[in-house]
Amino acid sequence: MAKRALFLFLVLFLGLNAGLTARTLKVGVVDGLPGFKVENGRLQADSPHPEFIAALEKELRVKLVWSEYPTRRLLNMTEKGELDLIYPVGLSSERDAILKRSIPVYVTHDYFAYKTRPSNVADTSLTVGCRLGSPQENWLKAKGYKIETVISYESLIKMLLTDRVPMIALPKVAFDNLMSSGSAGTLLYEVSANREIGFYYTPKFSQADAFDKAIEKHRSMFKPD
Repeated sequence: MAKRALFLFLVLFLGLNAGLTARTLKVGVVDGLPGFKVENGRLQADSPHPEFIAALEKELRVKLVWSEYPTRRLLNMTEKGELDLIYPVGLSSERDAILKRSIPVYVTHDYFAYKTRPSNVADTSLTVGCRLGSPQENWLKAKGYKIETVISYESLIKMLLTDRVPMIALPKVAFDNLMSSGSAGTLLYEVSANREIGFYYTPKFSQADAFDKAIEKHRSMFKPD
């Protein structure tokens, strides 16, 4: 009888502990994304991203382990299930075709930047520089622009400053970082499009609904641009 009672106690104890153990999820972030870096599997980022991620981990009882990869590799790994999530990432119809999107976390802007403003920035005969695999690349293609791609935002700015292209397209986070660092010199710019930012989930991700509910609860941390 005592052995049976001990057995039942252990089953109950282990079951409760299993329920309290945080599930580990693998998350990818775009390498070289200004304001974001990974150290020892943890995301280092500007506020309020750390606070937001901590709130999700607590709410959902998960531990997010982070890695950095180029954009296209991130998308490919997440499609294959090698990563569970990508964040932060621009939401687009092209990516929706292969991955499961979250509800938007916040809305930001894409920019056109140039040394001298073209007479008509909507002229699709212009060649526009952008980062390879970015939502800006997809947006420019859909609009009919000629494009030239590079693999980093630093190379993108250099492309413009050396007059390889008359104009570049990039997200606000990259533009703000480059301008504040002084590496972009004096550039002119204008908003080209609004951009929803959120998560992408691997197609068979079972916690998508729970994540979306937690995102909706905590996304007020982000203030409108």
